[in-house]
Amino acid sequence: MITKKHKLWLLILCWLTLHLFVPQAFGITYEYSGPNFTTLEGPIYKIGDHISAQLTLANPLEPNFEGHLDLTTLPGFYLTMTDGHATVTGNDSNIISLLCRLDSTDSRGLPSQWDLLIGIHNASQNLILRTFIIHGATHSGVEFYQKFDMSQVIILSGGIQNGYSSSFVPEPDSTGWTISPVPEANSLIALVSGLFALTGLMKSRRHSPIHINAEK
Repeated sequence: MITKKHKLWLLILCWLTLHLFVPQAFGITYEYSGPNFTTLEGPIYKIGDHISAQLTLANPLEPNFEGHLDLTTLPGFYLTMTDGHATVTGNDSNIISLLCRLDSTDSRGLPSQWDLLIGIHNASQNLILRTFIIHGATHSGVEFYQKFDMSQVIILSGGIQNGYSSSFVPEPDSTGWTISPVPEANSLIALVSGLFALTGLMKSRRHSPIHINAEK
């Protein structure tokens, strides 16, 4: 028989599960917003267009990482990129190329050197979205890094249209990346469950008999 006490403990357990384990199940999402395109070729791209991306992983990236890491091998990997006109994902059924390499992170665990590319194909055109910043060259003892964002439409009947920005910077630039918080829906579920459990606890205490020990 399930008593009120059992129900109360069940509610508390549900709250702890949602609060502690649901956020980890959804992972962590990194959001990228690149610079506006500085070069426009063709009528598709306009001033103000730029590359945006969302990278979701089951676990946070290691701070101050250096090396070569294939992000597609990490648990929970999911990548979405958009140029404001089209949105593509790393699991698109029409994908023809996918590159998701991480070379370093900063002290906060945000990407500081990376190369992300998604290419898809449909009946009339190919679409390629790419963003990267990688070590370019060393001049007079100063290391320079090439930063490049591009969206390209290759029309199969003839013609290529581009929107891109390209520059060299003296240090890896990670200011385009931020960490997105855990989805608000999960926080609300955890909050409501917690309040529900607290209400049950208060009711249980209110209806419990009060025993007074009187000394003889």
